[in-house]
Amino acid sequence: MELQAALQSIHIYSPDPLAAAHLYGSIYGMELRPIAHGYRCIGPGRELKLSSGQANQLKYVYLALQCTAQPQRLGSRPQPTREPAKTQDCRL
Repeated sequence: MELQAALQSIHIYSPDPLAAAHLYGSIYGMELRPIAHGYRCIGPGRELKLSSGQANQLKYVYLALQCTAQPQRLGSRPQPTREPAKTQDCRL
């Protein structure tokens, strides 16, 4: 099953959050704003937050789900079945 979601916001740690924010902001055309304990890069439909910490560490990710039924799927594990998987209509 493929999760129909789009990355909306991500928060990562960096030893130099200001330099990283300038880099990401210039590459992706995002506006840079200082926030408590770090920096926020904002672009159309996306956001990146950076704060001081060990490199290559993720604090959190926010996903925009395409289907209201999908939050229940995030915590469940697939169960073996002999029947083909059924697709679910996710239109609102």
